Amino acid sequence: MTERQLEASCGREAKRRRLLFLKLFPYIAGLPDRVLLAPNGRFLLMELKTSTGHLRPAQVFLHVLWTRWGFTVHIVRDRAAFDELCDTLAQI
Repeated sequence: MTERQLEASCGREAKRRRLLFLKLFPYIAGLPDRVLLAPNGRFLLMELKTSTGHLRPAQVFLHVLWTRWGFTVHIVRDRAAFDELCDTLAQI
């Protein structure tokens, strides 16, 4: 599955679950691909990658920085991982 196909599949599932799956514009190198928004202010930051995809150095830098600040950027490599994150978001 390509990254584009993964993104489309995750987008359909987010819509089915009534979540917002917003694409972040790359104004800053290394920003995560998507943010998943749920009611009551819940959100997840996501980077979509194929099973063989690698993070670019700018992505690694920002992920480390944001982790130090208390945020988590989830790496999503398949629909099962996305579904699991959606389930987790529903339980928060």
